[in-house]
Amino acid sequence: MPDSEVVLTIQIVNWNAREPLRQALRSIFTAPPPFPYEVIVLDNDSRDGSEKWDNRSFQPMLDAKDEFPVQYELLQSTIRRPAEELYDHSCDRGEIRNVAGDARFRPHLERMRTALDKWMKETEDPGDPKKIVRRS
Repeated sequence: MPDSEVVLTIQIVNWNAREPLRQALRSIFTAPPPFPYEVIVLDNDSRDGSEKWDNRSFQPMLDAKDEFPVQYELLQSTIRRPAEELYDHSCDRGEIRNVAGDARFRPHLERMRTALDKWMKETEDPGDPKKIVRRS
């Protein structure tokens, strides 16, 4: 769906919920909305095998690419996400054109990187889910 403006983003945050995640993804891809959408799976360091579905693969959809070509293309575009994304909402409300690599937006990107680094230091966020220390 590269030429279609995404009007719905479905974000699923997962942690050790392999079967419910599988059911949710199958439900979405079996009966997709009638408009352009994307699915983003964010995995929070699962250990039950569901981390494999963290925007890397959803085997049933990969296997059904000929039967569901639009959904397959959507899955592929979701899997191939860049490390940084920045969108100009004044002219791109659907977040179609990533301007993170555009020199005109470098000051905005640098300001956001600085703010994120500051917040991560203030909250002791290590930036790597495997280094998170759970506190009780």
